Amino acid sequence: MFDKINVFLNYLSNKTGISRDIIKIALIFVCLFLITNILESGFTLNTKGIMSNALISFSYITIIIMSVIFHETSHGYAAYLLGDPTAKNMGRLSLNPLKHIRLPALFAMFAVMLLGINNIFIYIIIGISFAKPVPFNPIYFKNPRKQSALVALAGPLSNFVLVIAGFLILKLFVQLGVFSNETPYLILTVEFIKLFIYINIYLAMFNLVPILPLDGGRILYGILPEEIAKTYATTESIGFIIIIVLWYFDLFRFIAPVAINIFNFLGRIII
Repeated sequence: MFDKINVFLNYLSNKTGISRDIIKIALIFVCLFLITNILESGFTLNTKGIMSNALISFSYITIIIMSVIFHETSHGYAAYLLGDPTAKNMGRLSLNPLKHIRLPALFAMFAVMLLGINNIFIYIIIGISFAKPVPFNPIYFKNPRKQSALVALAGPLSNFVLVIAGFLILKLFVQLGVFSNETPYLILTVEFIKLFIYINIYLAMFNLVPILPLDGGRILYGILPEEIAKTYATTESIGFIIIIVLWYFDLFRFIAPVAINIFNFLGRIII
């Protein structure tokens, strides 16, 4: 059994470039988090419990997959516009999920759904690993560090593009008088769009946190003075474990109220 665990850890390390020890610690925190959530929710293996959470969990999965793929493709397009054909040559400038999918992450998302855990953050953490990062090569850039920061910024901006699109659909619904029609299908559609908007705000805010390898970390790396940036770049090797530890101790809780305030603010302006 331990041999199989070591093989699995080596596989993750080779795929992610993260050391085995960091992955091991991260997995321990993830397991502790799952156990804590299961105990707090009084988890039992019953169909009724699974079905009661299935709709919202499936909505999380659908929205996050669509949003993360759009996010990653936007990185590739930004790099292409700045002169880097790497993503285009590899066929990664596509919204086709099959071009981006990581099956283990997809299975993990469905496993969390079956466990009945409706914690949006855990879906986002897994969802971010769902899509393979779209590659780019800074060698094509005139100013590699600053233009790499622009490529990173394209990701969160793409989520805000989806946010605006979602609000425009809701505005159209208002103009067509859809909200006066209280059929279950339309109510579910409107709630799905609201969740789509909120999750994309949340994704953008989370990715803007200045920790490498998140987009916010890459943006910060691009604008820092060169010597400081070099020192900051060394933190990427432990960035993943920093994120997991902060997540476990609920230190990302500030994102939710910020996302709600942005949701309400944009809703008032657009609708």
